[in-house]
Amino acid sequence: MNTSRIVRPQPWILLLLLLCCFNQVMAKTVVIKFATVAQRNSAWMNSMLELDRELQELTGGEVRFKFYPGGVQGDEKDVLRKIRIG
Repeated sequence: MNTSRIVRPQPWILLLLLLCCFNQVMAKTVVIKFATVAQRNSAWMNSMLELDRELQELTGGEVRFKFYPGGVQGDEKDVLRKIRIG
C-alpha cells in the first residue's frame, strides 16, 4: 500500500510568496563598493564622497557608494583576489 501523495499548494499561496520575495528584492538599496588607495581626507576621496551624495540625491537613496579608503582592503592583488573569491 502506497500512502505517499503529492501535496500541491494553492496557486494564490505561490503568487503571494512570489510577490513578497519580489517586494524584498526591489526594496533593497544598491551599494557599489570601491576599494582605493586614496587617503580618507584627500582631494580624490572628497570628490568621490561628493559624487556619492549627488548619486543618492538623484536616485532617492536607492543607489549609493561604499568606499574603503587608504588601502584598508589591501593592495591591487589583494582586492582582485577578494573579488574572485566573492
